[in-house]
Amino acid sequence: MAGMKYARTSDNKAVRVASATLPIIINGDGAYSGAPAKDEDAQYPMSNLYSPERYRVWSTKVGTADTAIKVQLDLAGGANGAGAGGLDVDISSAGFLGLRGHAGTAPPASVAVGSRTRAQGYSSTTYTSRGTLTTLGERDSIVEFTLASARYWEFNISSYNVAGFALGALWLGVLQEFGIFWSADGGATWAEEHNVLLSRTAGGHMSAVTRGDAWAQYTLTFRTIDNTKRATLLSHFGAAQRARPILILDENGVPRQFYVQGGPQFFQVFDGVYGATLNLERMG
Repeated sequence: MAGMKYARTSDNKAVRVASATLPIIINGDGAYSGAPAKDEDAQYPMSNLYSPERYRVWSTKVGTADTAIKVQLDLAGGANGAGAGGLDVDISSAGFLGLRGHAGTAPPASVAVGSRTRAQGYSSTTYTSRGTLTTLGERDSIVEFTLASARYWEFNISSYNVAGFALGALWLGVLQEFGIFWSADGGATWAEEHNVLLSRTAGGHMSAVTRGDAWAQYTLTFRTIDNTKRATLLSHFGAAQRARPILILDENGVPRQFYVQGGPQFFQVFDGVYGATLNLERMG
């Protein structure tokens, strides 16, 4: 791995940013012949997947889920016959962000990812395999593959519990590479917060209640960076990313979503060489 891999919200081609009208969720859309049906709870529809906000979730039906679904996306829009409509989009990774099973059940364990090009046109059934996303029950998971240029993408979730599951966002895109990792000498520190509410009973005894998901505060330290990397930190983790989630892969390739807390901080070592710290909050 060539240093820290990460992605901004704008790098995710599976969500809509600001007033964008792309991508298009194909499920249930009559403009696509044979499009797969939706499995959704009325309060948490599949259209929530357009949002990059992971807590605005899509949920399958609860307790009566379909137990299998092909989630299909059109990244370019327009006519969907062979060779028609919008252009192919470069993608080299796919993933699930903010996944959880309902009622204490396990979420989907594996998802087949496939694609079709503009030249091929839309099909509800036949996709070129790009890899298998293995979730391992984690909130976030990513599969990387050789860069593929395609317009239509499919997440084939072939089996899940009838209790159903919820998902914060899909990921499709090309991960950025910073070129270096955080420094080896204490360069990554974190502290978990378990959201425990402490109180005392009338008799003065301590009582504890867990509220919501655990989260964590991270600090990444880069000891020696040049002006180019300093500019990258400013543009990719600075003011432009306020209130937008950032995806970062750790040294083991495990993805996590974060919010940036206040942007990067710099200190100058000598002319043209800097140190930097990045304060992040890991999302639950």
